[in-house]
Amino acid sequence: MSSICYCSNKKNNIIIMKKLSLVAVAALFAVGLSSCKKEYTCTCTTTEQNNNTTTSTIIDLGKQKKKDADKACTARIQTVPGYTMTCAVD
Repeated sequence: MSSICYCSNKKNNIIIMKKLSLVAVAALFAVGLSSCKKEYTCTCTTTEQNNNTTTSTIIDLGKQKKKDADKACTARIQTVPGYTMTCAVD
């Protein structure tokens, strides 16, 4: 009669678990470092200094990173004598 041994090798199991743990940690780290792109808008407000008339414009910046949206929004600010203009990302 032959006997079959279903013995587990604890040392091999520990090594496999360590490798799986390292892979899982690496995957979570990679996901955590990925940049998140979202839809952003830019609200620009222009005030005429003579009569305090204020107008606001909302511009769709599309899907991008926050720092890129900030740059795109700030680039819309214009300097015009008699007017004050501010732009902010929403």
